[in-house]
Amino acid sequence: DWFGKDKHELNCDFPNLPYLVDGDTIITEAKSILKYIALKANRKDLLGGDDDKKFIEIDIVFNVASDLQNEIIKLVTTKGDFQAEKEESFTDGFTKNRLEALSKKLGDKEWLTGSVSIADIFLAELLDLIHDIDTVKFEGYKNLVAFRARFLALPQIKAFRESEEFK
Repeated sequence: DWFGKDKHELNCDFPNLPYLVDGDTIITEAKSILKYIALKANRKDLLGGDDDKKFIEIDIVFNVASDLQNEIIKLVTTKGDFQAEKEESFTDGFTKNRLEALSKKLGDKEWLTGSVSIADIFLAELLDLIHDIDTVKFEGYKNLVAFRARFLALPQIKAFRESEEFK
């Protein structure tokens, strides 16, 4: 029913999946929903709080991870030779370059910008997908592997992933 009926009845500027309805507020686009949830939960700290420098740092990392997500989407929806394109992207291409940059940014810190932010949440979900696409290549980024494990071990995340709702 989404394309036939629901999309036209959503009554917002950019009807799209996913969307969130909260009273009179309708939010579309996954990244906007993530930011809205942080604000709604009174967790401005996940966005950088009142620190403009931290806000920009989080936003930059968030966008770098978003660029990587776009590349991964392009890769998994290819009509060409998936294995060949994956090998090129993970060995010499964009995916390798972005993973290296994110690995360097993370360094030996627990979280990308020092404390958990929306950039960490977004990247952790993306790394889960990358892990599934090519575990061997992903394992080469030891600090990103540890970052993913640390995120998945957060009590709320672990509980959700063990729930029937997730399965």
